[in-house]
Amino acid sequence: MSSGSTNPANTGNTGATSQTANTSASTITGTSNSGTQGPMQTAQQRDAARIDPANVELMRRAGESSREKRKKTFLFPLRIQNDLDFLAKIFRRAPGSTVYFHDHPPETSVILPCLPSGGTYRQDIFIDSLSMDWDERVEAAHRTISNEWFSKFNKVRGPSIANWVSSFRNNHPSEIIGDYYGSFNWSCRVLFKDGVEWLVRFPVPGQIMDGDEKLRREVAVMRLVRQKTNIPVPKVHAWGLSNDNPLGLGAFIVMEYIQGECLGHLWRVGLKERILRPDISERDLRTVYRQIAGFYLELSKLEFPNIGSLSIRDDQSIHSELGPLTLKMQEIEAHGGVKVGGNRSETFLSAREYFEYVAKQDMGQLDEQPSSIDDANDARAKYKFRHQFNAIIPRFIADEHNQISFRLLCDDFRYGNMIINNARELKIIAVIDWEWAYAAPYQMFCSAPRWLLIKNPVHWATPKGSEFDRYNSCLQLFLDELELEESERNKDKPHKEKLSDLMRKSLSDGKFWFHELIYDSFTSPDNPAWKAVCDIQPSFEDLAPMLEPDLDEFVERKMKQLAAYKAECRARGLSVEAES
Repeated sequence: MSSGSTNPANTGNTGATSQTANTSASTITGTSNSGTQGPMQTAQQRDAARIDPANVELMRRAGESSREKRKKTFLFPLRIQNDLDFLAKIFRRAPGSTVYFHDHPPETSVILPCLPSGGTYRQDIFIDSLSMDWDERVEAAHRTISNEWFSKFNKVRGPSIANWVSSFRNNHPSEIIGDYYGSFNWSCRVLFKDGVEWLVRFPVPGQIMDGDEKLRREVAVMRLVRQKTNIPVPKVHAWGLSNDNPLGLGAFIVMEYIQGECLGHLWRVGLKERILRPDISERDLRTVYRQIAGFYLELSKLEFPNIGSLSIRDDQSIHSELGPLTLKMQEIEAHGGVKVGGNRSETFLSAREYFEYVAKQDMGQLDEQPSSIDDANDARAKYKFRHQFNAIIPRFIADEHNQISFRLLCDDFRYGNMIINNARELKIIAVIDWEWAYAAPYQMFCSAPRWLLIKNPVHWATPKGSEFDRYNSCLQLFLDELELEESERNKDKPHKEKLSDLMRKSLSDGKFWFHELIYDSFTSPDNPAWKAVCDIQPSFEDLAPMLEPDLDEFVERKMKQLAAYKAECRARGLSVEAES
């Protein structure tokens, strides 16, 4: 059993409460709303329903393969009719679906779980692209693993979990009053008899590929950030790996519950688009940006001798001595079935070494995942894209920063992982979800922020369109606030290299776009980041000459893999893309 400081990653530790129940129900198709009438489920019905593992998986995937775009009808508890995050997931994964908020579904509906009486529900999963080439066999296998975990969870949810959490607080009486479900974790909100609230969070097997490794790295990051910076992080009361959990639910973190609002939910457009609202005032943007600028400067003080994930030694000192565990590695294994990154114990002493390591991960996914291509033309395009990207890596290395001391970077740093006190003051009272944080190349830390518009740049329509124009406007505001913060903190160091200048430079020299390709997974050759890179380096094709026999051999091999994959999926009754 361990104790330390970390965060409630991906659990929506936002102080969200249940939606107010009433007697009306809504049917939502696309973006239109029409009121219907239907009786609510009773508390007894909700308790009886509990959490069906198969239905929880439907929450995670929210429909069939996006490539088939099959329409579905979904039934939800009335209480979550205003949960924009959850509904947005449905509309992206199953366009045109119908959503009901009552307990009289059509015969074709898919019934999703209702939490026990008094429970709450949060959902924060997004699919930015509908063209991801996921492996349906892998999805099915991980679904089975998740279902097994939820079966265990159902058996102990309630007094068993509450009593176990109470053991970390001198057995003070408690009860579970809510559940939170994110991309990777399930959490329970625990209320003690004296009014104190905690949160216990479990990485869900099948959704997290290695809960123990993820959590031990995360704990080290959160402890360091809490001890060495002024960034607000929830206090952790206890944590442990799978062998430390007597309930058999795997790795866990027990932490304080933060009452507040999720900034990402407040600033998102709504159901169908994961994009920043256009009506946010400049004053509000500057208020938030000034605080985040301070967080960047706090993190810049943490320097590491190599690139890697953090770990806590027996003497409780923290070092970057584990191989970096990134969100990209997690997603490739979770949805493509390819474990990339070798044994994940290797650290790196230069940005170039690391970028080449990441490029091998993308090539490994393309090469080893049978469903990584759609057809022969797609295979050719992706093979060329990957080889050309590998060839241009040296051109995007900042020589002056290649081997400089490295900085802490979090792949999931965004508005959605910031909790504010209220919508008027916009004071950030907690930054959560540090599970994909690691010591990274300094040039990545100094790149212009990718989270300003919520939608990541690699998913914009074009590299120079309206999204870029709006991004650039937000970036100027952020850099203004960063410069003000730098001036305040560096009065005694007027000639110190400024983070704000380096962020500006990353846009002009193309590193901003190059880093997007380092972050992203399942990336198609026609993505805007690659288009931007090609515009900056028009002679890139000369750097990566390819022999036609090698290309032909790759295409032939991938087409055989794809045919065998489709045949196996059909035999197992799994969804596959229609024949070209």
